[in-house]
Amino acid sequence: MQKQPAWAQKGRVDVTGKEPMVNASVVSEIMSQGAALDVDPRLLIAIAFVEGKWGGEPNAAAAHNSFGLMPGGSLQVFSTWLQSVTAAAATVARHIAAGQDTAADLYSGNSVQQNVAAGNDPLAAYCVGGACTNKISTLDGLLTKMGGDPGSLTDPCYRGADGNYYMRTGQ
Repeated sequence: MQKQPAWAQKGRVDVTGKEPMVNASVVSEIMSQGAALDVDPRLLIAIAFVEGKWGGEPNAAAAHNSFGLMPGGSLQVFSTWLQSVTAAAATVARHIAAGQDTAADLYSGNSVQQNVAAGNDPLAAYCVGGACTNKISTLDGLLTKMGGDPGSLTDPCYRGADGNYYMRTGQ
């Protein structure tokens, strides 16, 4: 994660020289939450870069929220990065459970009304609005670059009783 460049709004590398704000405890929390909630941790990383350049964007850094979590239309403020990781993993897990189990589904831009009209679960997409189409190619690219699959957003690993992470059989 630390070697990933910060990304500009439409998927271009941010040339301002800002580095991602990440450390070992955040990486551990992403892995832990991914395994606990069956969300691919690489997806959480990709979302963080697409939505807030992992803290390189001033509003994301000030809110400890690089995941674009916006209940009520305003960027949700967390007191720590670990809290935002936990909230983001739970939010993505809810979307996956509702059938938004591909990157294209998460970033379809569909509102609740559009999903209901299409006969889908009445949960809006993770990303709503026209900007989502600009973000999806960047999200797909980052996820693929990290070895993830934009067509399957569940965690390929599990945490064993010994606390170590293992690949699920067949993945």
